[in-house]
Amino acid sequence: MPFTDIIDTQIVDFNSQMTAIIKRLSDFLNKNIKFTMDRGFIMPIEANFKNIAMVSGELITELEKAGYYDLIKEFSKNNKDFTAAQIKEMGKRFADAKTYYGALENTVFKGLQNMQYQGMAMLGSNRVGAITEALYNSVIAGTSNAQLIVSLEKQLDIFGRYAETYIRTAKREYSQQTEFEIAREAGITDIIWEYIGAPLQDNSHPECVWALTEKEHAPYFTTAEMEEFQAGGGLDHTEPRWNCQHIFGITDMSFEEYEKI
Repeated sequence: MPFTDIIDTQIVDFNSQMTAIIKRLSDFLNKNIKFTMDRGFIMPIEANFKNIAMVSGELITELEKAGYYDLIKEFSKNNKDFTAAQIKEMGKRFADAKTYYGALENTVFKGLQNMQYQGMAMLGSNRVGAITEALYNSVIAGTSNAQLIVSLEKQLDIFGRYAETYIRTAKREYSQQTEFEIAREAGITDIIWEYIGAPLQDNSHPECVWALTEKEHAPYFTTAEMEEFQAGGGLDHTEPRWNCQHIFGITDMSFEEYEKI
């Protein structure tokens, strides 16, 4: 199985577990938010603000009990299967690819994993903050219970979508860094990259359409072009790539061959 397919399978598993976590948070909020109402609208009174403080203080604990931190720890480290498949593919070009990766596994790549875990943990804290803010806004504005439910459902939905975006981006980043580090260990600096991944669809990102079909020399990039593209450059409407199903892979193409495309 291509390593990109393994990543996609992991994302499906991650989303399934995140759905259960979001459901638990939703149940917790429904059970513990006990606002005093007046004719169907939330009253901006001290008791309601105290209720928010109680719920907010327990949300992080509930997130931990729901298994969020165990999940992101598992998935930030769960790179072995797709990396093995990726290194096997790279071994066709770099005979010592496995050795190169092994030399960096406990330094460069462990550091990357830890950084990605911290990013996911921060996402959890930020989304708890967003839920708390939504509660305060509902009390201050005196919204109806129906409006409150819509607001909370929106925040929980955002949490799930942001989590998928982050984990997909993290996996892409890890696999791409694997390619880059192995090439560097092999002493190769003049690299032509190919933009690879899922076939284009009606809802594909404009930058992905451009990179695969419209860019000069598409779908190939020099290292400088790749770095510019990832930072949000390359064309007017490009933004830094998040939640993308494409990655850059190293080719054995020469600059001379690249220029002829």
